Amino acid sequence: MDSTFLLKCLLLVAIVCCWTREATAGGSVSTTSIPPTATTSTAAPTDTTISECVVSPSGKVQLTAEIFGAPGPRGPPGPPGGPRGDRGVPGPPGFPGPPGATGVQGPQGKAGKRGRRGLVGEPGVPGRAGEIGFPGARGPSGERGERGPAGSPGERGFAGETGPQGPQGHPGPPGEPGRDGSCKSCERSQCPSPVITVTSCAEVFQCNPDSPDGYYHLMVGNNVAIVYCKKTCGTCNSTAIGWLRVVYIQQPGECLSSNREDLCSTPDNAGCQSAFFNPFHNYTEICGRVIGSSTGTPDGMVAAANSTIDSPYVDGVSITYREQSFTFYNNNSRHHIWTFAAGQNRQCPCHPSSVAPPPPDFVGEHYYCDLATPNNDPSNPLWDRTSCPTTGNCEAPWFQRTLSASTRAPIDVRRCTDEGAPDERVEVKTIEIYVR
Repeated sequence: MDSTFLLKCLLLVAIVCCWTREATAGGSVSTTSIPPTATTSTAAPTDTTISECVVSPSGKVQLTAEIFGAPGPRGPPGPPGGPRGDRGVPGPPGFPGPPGATGVQGPQGKAGKRGRRGLVGEPGVPGRAGEIGFPGARGPSGERGERGPAGSPGERGFAGETGPQGPQGHPGPPGEPGRDGSCKSCERSQCPSPVITVTSCAEVFQCNPDSPDGYYHLMVGNNVAIVYCKKTCGTCNSTAIGWLRVVYIQQPGECLSSNREDLCSTPDNAGCQSAFFNPFHNYTEICGRVIGSSTGTPDGMVAAANSTIDSPYVDGVSITYREQSFTFYNNNSRHHIWTFAAGQNRQCPCHPSSVAPPPPDFVGEHYYCDLATPNNDPSNPLWDRTSCPTTGNCEAPWFQRTLSASTRAPIDVRRCTDEGAPDERVEVKTIEIYVR
């Protein structure tokens, strides 16, 4: 379709519309724009603007229109403008915008200054009492006390050597008839001449039950020895009669030395000190007692967990025997008889609140353990009647054992500590051992 024809049609429509509106409203019409209409022609689109439409009273229509063709090419740039104007007055502030999104957390700032100390709060409710703790470290040793009073006189000592024979005296008057020679038991001070000896302490009391405890002649092989015989063994509930004394030590002034070290001395180093005592004949039973004291912090048989019978497994006294000759003392194993242990606080395995491990298998129930007292308190000796356990047939400090076979092995009394002085120190004040 020709674009000129289309333009004419548009103008005609505009005139009709303008006339119709004037006839209806009775006035003039302002500018009206007719939008461009797409065509199928290849011509450039046009834009028609009716700038003025006037209708006269005579009915004549006056139309002014602008017809725009296709844009022409871009013209050259115009001359530069004038100088830049003054900066305008700032406008009023705008309304606050919506809050922005939360940003990424920044690095931690420096620590502020320490604030003032707050007021002291009210006391809290008292807590429950805690459990008893383990013993603390040993405190410093106190000053040495004054020497105590002298003890009572000891028992009668051994007889001295026989002196040379004196000159024969004048015959005396006839004496009374002598004792029956068929009985071989007699107290040494009442023995007739010639002396008739016995072979064991048991024979003394079997022959004469009324014989007192004391010294008697004892036939040992082809020799005669003077020994001390005791009828019963301390506080033990036993029917055995006639015990031969092997060891008797009672301080002060009676610490005996055997073929090794002094039994009553106090060692400075950890370990054991031994003293061997030889019985005069074979034996199958042994009994005795030990009374001692301690300083420092002995711990019973705590060290026995990884120890043997030959090591210092106890803070206290170990009594054993060894099947061996009288010359070589280190060739054969020991056999346990009894152990006297000293422990601080709850370190006796037989006490109800004990925290100590059980005694080693080679000790078993053949032991006494007593709570050690600080500073060698003479009013509370070790292994008195407060010791435990109390299940045996004896009342502490006495003990009694029956061996599985007869032996004449020396009895080894050892005083041991696993730490040494001054941390642990155990002393022997009294020791008695009997066999039968």
